[in-house]
Amino acid sequence: MTSSGFKTSRSPFLIVTLALWLASAAPLHAAGAPGTPATATTIDLPDGGRYRGPLRHGKLHGQGRIDWGKGRWYQGGFVNGFMHGQGRIVDPAYRYEGQMKRGAMNGHGKLKRPDGVVYQGQFVDNRMQGRGKLSFGEGTLFEGQFKNDQPSGQGRMTYANGMAIESVFEGYQPTGPGVVTWKSGDRYEGPLMGGTPHGDGVLTRADKAVIRGKFSYGSVESPARIEFADGAVYIGEVEGNRAHGKGELRRANGELLKGRFAAGEPDGQGVLMRDDGTQQAGYWRAGKYLGEAGDGTLDDTREVAARNNELTLYNQHALLQRQFEQLKASEPGVPRLYTLYVAGDGRQEVFRREVTFVDELMARRFDTRGRSVSLVNSRSSAERLPLATAHSIELALAALAGKMDRERDLLFVYLTSHGSSTHELSLGAKGLMLPDLPAARLGELLKASGIRNQVVVVSACYAGGFIPALQGERTWVIASAQADRRSFGCADDNDFTYFGRALFKESLSEAVTLTDAFQRAQKLVQEWEARDAATRAKQAEAAAAQAKPEAAKAMAAKLAEAEKAERSEPQSVVSPAFQAEVDAWLRGLAQRPN
Repeated sequence: MTSSGFKTSRSPFLIVTLALWLASAAPLHAAGAPGTPATATTIDLPDGGRYRGPLRHGKLHGQGRIDWGKGRWYQGGFVNGFMHGQGRIVDPAYRYEGQMKRGAMNGHGKLKRPDGVVYQGQFVDNRMQGRGKLSFGEGTLFEGQFKNDQPSGQGRMTYANGMAIESVFEGYQPTGPGVVTWKSGDRYEGPLMGGTPHGDGVLTRADKAVIRGKFSYGSVESPARIEFADGAVYIGEVEGNRAHGKGELRRANGELLKGRFAAGEPDGQGVLMRDDGTQQAGYWRAGKYLGEAGDGTLDDTREVAARNNELTLYNQHALLQRQFEQLKASEPGVPRLYTLYVAGDGRQEVFRREVTFVDELMARRFDTRGRSVSLVNSRSSAERLPLATAHSIELALAALAGKMDRERDLLFVYLTSHGSSTHELSLGAKGLMLPDLPAARLGELLKASGIRNQVVVVSACYAGGFIPALQGERTWVIASAQADRRSFGCADDNDFTYFGRALFKESLSEAVTLTDAFQRAQKLVQEWEARDAATRAKQAEAAAAQAKPEAAKAMAAKLAEAEKAERSEPQSVVSPAFQAEVDAWLRGLAQRPN
């Protein structure tokens, strides 16, 4: 498990108290019958057991054995009628080997259950008490102080995934400041809440970078301070314990970079100020300076395409893992919105820009930061974002499902790309051929995820053709166009498609429900398409005026047919009950823009 979250693999409360385990091993005092000779070796006891061993003054004394039947027996020392000294107890529910005193487990011993749970340490009157080690099997164990069969005091809990917590424990929960370490090499020191970093603490990453700030349920809040091993210092917004958002990076050589960061690297607009007073303003992408102008979009050249294609051969697993590792687990009792964004066709940068905007919007309004995955085909993001493929979509859905409460939380999926009349979503990039995503395949992937509540938005030509494969009782499907219509606005230099701009930038940025946002988006798309139609009509009239009558008539007929085909008519399919439920939920989650 990464440093962004904490979870044990076995509930500690499965432990049954030793008092219950050892009900049959209550203090034993068995006197022999009157007149029993001291040399007798076998006697029947009042509790149904049969003793074999020496007696002294008519009491069990020395090394002996008691058999109760049904696989229950004790062998070891006796003193004055009590089990005392080193001994061994075998019972179908447990096995114990260790010290006994006055008929009970007292002193050091080892107790093992059939399910693999093992305790080794101090006992007091049949209870785990004192210093000991309790192993749950599968690599999970607690070592430290016990009282009344539970951890109590200083101790260390180690989990199968390599995470360990050192703190003061009450029961199976750390109650004060502590130290948490991970298999990755990360180390946290500071206050804990339920085993999770919570409060002002210090996280030392495996790369020796030190993060100082206020932690909330496992993640450091913004702003935070990151001190790097080479002497550089970052102060600003963070995500996933890395620089992300607005911040300042003071490098070891004295240079100061102010601007935006992503995944720990300068990414976006910024200004680099040098010690000699000179400045360099412009845009960065994944730590690389791109120049003074533009939005960070790389040039559409064969060289860029070749470099990106080479990168995809080696970095997809790492990029996917980076996306998956930053996902936060669902919180008990708090419904959450999780999101998946897919920018399909990398030949037009508009899809990447659109997904970037939607991601930021949803994070701001519905708190999806740390609950989203972006799969993007783009010449400008190959170094930092994984490709959108049918396989990566399948993996992303599985990763999201693994973090979500699949019965309670809501999954929001946004796919934007070109679409075909056979209802396939275009996936690929310049010089990189990928299989397109058929509607039926997308439906199979979404259903196989096991996520009960879904909103799926498809922005592409002929998007309505996806509806039959996706719709369900608790699935809300929104499509940018009817099954036989195109949608518009996908030019490479656009910031949005028509539908993406209408639904997200112009509507959901302010609307408090998805119903309101969709209805407003429908109207806006109709207005924009009508405006375009009017422009085309004027151009056609001008052309017809210069044409012969027969040609003008044919042009008019063709224009009328085109006008019908170029009205996209966005679609929404959802059951009224689920629509009302989603709207009420989003209304509660919505956060007004700053």
